[in-house]
Amino acid sequence: MTQSIKVITIKNIVLTFILISSVGLSQSIVSKIQDLEKRVEKLEQDLLEKTDEISKLKKTNNLKSLWRSLNNSLIKEEVKSILGEPDNIHRMEYTTIWYYKYGNYNEGKVKFRSSDGLLREWIEPNF
Repeated sequence: MTQSIKVITIKNIVLTFILISSVGLSQSIVSKIQDLEKRVEKLEQDLLEKTDEISKLKKTNNLKSLWRSLNNSLIKEEVKSILGEPDNIHRMEYTTIWYYKYGNYNEGKVKFRSSDGLLREWIEPNF
């Protein structure tokens, strides 16, 4: 072999080694990036769940204070302005009952006298 062929062969070996090393290094970096992306995704999901929990707690505390502001001197329109539109209304001869649903199993209700529309009693939902 001539000197120039030996130099070219050595250069090719070195370049091949560098290429193989960089591919291995690239795969290692790609793997680390993928792991970091998974961790960030998990952290973002955890943050969303915690944010939802905080939001639900704030809503619950707000709902609780709204229900606790009810009193027997209120008329239907005043109750509606406090609690909003009822989910269901049941009218009977002497009483009208408004139902407020919060989730599948949690329900509050208010009862009005039919004669004057005054709030008679109420049952708060479970907070």
